[in-house]
Amino acid sequence: MRNLSLFSLLIFLLAGCNPPASQCKQFAAVTQQSTSIREAFDQDIETAQVKLSGAQSLSDLQGGAKDYAAAVNKVIAQLNTMTQAFEQINITDEQLSEYRSQYLSFVEGSKSALTEANGAMQMVIESKNERDFRAIFGTFTAQSDRAYNKLKALDTQENEILTQLNSYCTESVGLPKS
Repeated sequence: MRNLSLFSLLIFLLAGCNPPASQCKQFAAVTQQSTSIREAFDQDIETAQVKLSGAQSLSDLQGGAKDYAAAVNKVIAQLNTMTQAFEQINITDEQLSEYRSQYLSFVEGSKSALTEANGAMQMVIESKNERDFRAIFGTFTAQSDRAYNKLKALDTQENEILTQLNSYCTESVGLPKS
């Protein structure tokens, strides 16, 4: 994310120099939302995880799972808004258009992994009793782990896209790479 902040600052300073710079600025403004979304989500998830780790009963687990699911639903809605903002940018530069496609693919992958994590939490929420919970525990764990691993891989993908974008936008306006 540090690259994103440097990228955003650089692009805002260069706005209006040429069409690719203006498009880079718009792109940076939208990707900057990802940082805010992630920070808020991390706080919400941490709160839910504290509840889950301190659970003494199925009811406690379900409360933490509900908080987790609410955080996931909130971030999915924010990612949908981010997708709409990306689609509204008029990008005429072919390379920037490709980066947008890649970033939108990252966002869709994130929403898919979050939906999978949410599904795991729904199993906990819907457990009628501790026996039901024990019956779904293996599936819950596998699904949660799969979603977590997908999100980790997607973080790497996002960083790669933003690094490439930063390099391209820096080169397109004729300045040395940062």
